[in-house]
Amino acid sequence: MKRSAVLAGAGAAVVGCLALTSVVLWWRRHPSACPYSQRFWLEIPRPFVSRHRLRRIIAAAAGKRILEVGVGTGYYALKAAEWVKPGDTIHAVDIQP
Repeated sequence: MKRSAVLAGAGAAVVGCLALTSVVLWWRRHPSACPYSQRFWLEIPRPFVSRHRLRRIIAAAAGKRILEVGVGTGYYALKAAEWVKPGDTIHAVDIQP
């Protein structure tokens, strides 16, 4: 009985992984903008691309021109606008208003 339960669980896990993989592949082939109602997904912390790390990168040089494509809710761009020095420029672009 235990063996059948383990096999059933493993089978369910494989089916779940395949279903998730197919959803991810479909989403990659049919990209769309994130709906405004789902904006909270854009606000989650990102451990490898943190605001602190971005600030160190921006502070590295003077007379910078910064371009952010796919701004979303402005999670990075709004903070970066506070950090730039006079003479620096930030351009932020998104496909949604």
